[in-house]
Amino acid sequence: DVLRYAKVRSACVSHLDPRYRLDVFETPPASGYDFVGYNGCGRFSEDISWTSVQSDSSIGQTFIKKVPISAPPDPGVMKSLSMHGKMVVVGCGSEKVDAAIALLGLKETRIACYNSPLGQTVSGPSVEVDRLLDLLEGQDNAIFIREVPTGNVAYH
Repeated sequence: DVLRYAKVRSACVSHLDPRYRLDVFETPPASGYDFVGYNGCGRFSEDISWTSVQSDSSIGQTFIKKVPISAPPDPGVMKSLSMHGKMVVVGCGSEKVDAAIALLGLKETRIACYNSPLGQTVSGPSVEVDRLLDLLEGQDNAIFIREVPTGNVAYH
């Protein structure tokens, strides 16, 4: 699912800005949708195609709606994705990063690249990544942290 939602984010990023989020649905929401992801097997694949034209057939589709970040959650949402992302390199082991992510209950933040035994690239929504960094710095104020400039689009 992480890869599936990363592809939603990547495919739609040119249409959005940080004031919005992507709400992802398995069936068309009653309030309409902005994008449709197509795939014959119901998953995103490398050759995913996107359209803003609405279709009657929902087989193998995921419906994506652009909503203001402050809008209340829709009960039918499979996943809600922030478009304001951040990537950072942290100087510690992956076990420490994974434990901190689990402790905080972060939903979209992950180790995006295992660079070395003591160096990881972390990617996720800015709000979640900032919480993670606060915790890691609280545990070790000498920890190496460097933000990776991505234009607020976090992926790897």
